Parts: sequence; C-alpha cells; structure tokens
Amino acid sequence: MTKFFIAAVVLAASSSAFAGLPLLNATCPTDISVHVDQGGPVYLNGKEAKLKRFNENYYEARQGNAIVSLSINPDGSPGVTYTRGKANGICTITPDATPGNEPAHAHAATPSAHGPQGEGAPVSTGNMPAFCRGEASSLYGTRPAYITTGKPAKAAGGYTVKGTADKGSEGTKTFVCSFDAHNRFVEVQPQDSDGE
Repeated sequence: MTKFFIAAVVLAASSSAFAGLPLLNATCPTDISVHVDQGGPVYLNGKEAKLKRFNENYYEARQGNAIVSLSINPDGSPGVTYTRGKANGICTITPDATPGNEPAHAHAATPSAHGPQGEGAPVSTGNMPAFCRGEASSLYGTRPAYITTGKPAKAAGGYTVKGTADKGSEGTKTFVCSFDAHNRFVEVQPQDSDGE
C-alpha cells in the first residue's frame, strides 16, 4: 500500500511539473521550429525534446545541440529564446498559437495579385513540415506525433505541405498547409468532406 501511495505522489508531481507551460508555436533562427502543448511536452522541429523545469516561470527544452528557453513574464506572456552552438537570440512566437487568440487555421488569408499572404516570420522550406505539424496539431486537437506531413511542394504563390492526422477512433483526416511566396504560414486547410 505504501509503495502505491509513493508512486501516486511521484506521478502527480511529475504531471503537474510542467503545468505552467502555455500552448504556443515559435520559429527561431538557425532553423528551429518550436511547438509547445499546454502543460507540455515541447517539440523542436517536430520531435519531442527533453524538458527541464527550473521554476514555475522558466523551462528549457533540449534536442541535440539546440536549447530553447521558455519563460513566463510577470504579465503572463510567454518568451522564447534559443541557443544552438555559438548562436543565440530571441524566437518569434506565432501570435495565432498563444492563448486567447484564434488558431492560425481560422484566419482568412489576405489575397493579393500573387496569391494569399501569410502572417508572422518566414519559415525555411526545411522547417515547413514541422511547422505544419504544429499548426495541424492545434487544428485537430492532437499531439504533433500523430500528424504526418510530406515535403514542401512549390505551388502558385508559395508552397504547400500535405499531411494526415491520426484521430484514433475518428479515423485519419487529410489537410494541406499553405505558405506564401515569402515563406510565411497562411493556413491549414482540411481536405475531408466533414471539414475536419
């Protein structure tokens, strides 16, 4: 009985250790794409990173030689910085993924003579599949690990990335992420007849 109680306490403590992490997506220089699920885990370039909590307002996610620092400012807003080798700096948080805002797929793209225009920082073509996984995971309410994406394909006015979301008993859903001519994310467009 005592072993069971100790195991339950350890499990409860470990699951609440990352409770302060907000849902967000960010892009960092040196081709680092960040997706944070509310309460964790953290994904760097689509792969789950090793996460360490220093206090309720500061966390670090590590993967290879990349370290992403996540801080919660006194006003409750998140901050994201990175270090990779000798490079370091501030990451750009995608406004659509922060709490209180609509998800990115809900925003209508701004039309132009050269196709839809995205918002936010440009995403390198190599990081487009990982960025798309993060945005699609938000749309489908699942972890990026259950999202599969293909390679970026040149399209009129930018790039597209096709993918699928494994929704378990609801089946597999297909979608297309689009990026504008300046490599900025535009939207996740569901391809199934049910709109999901």
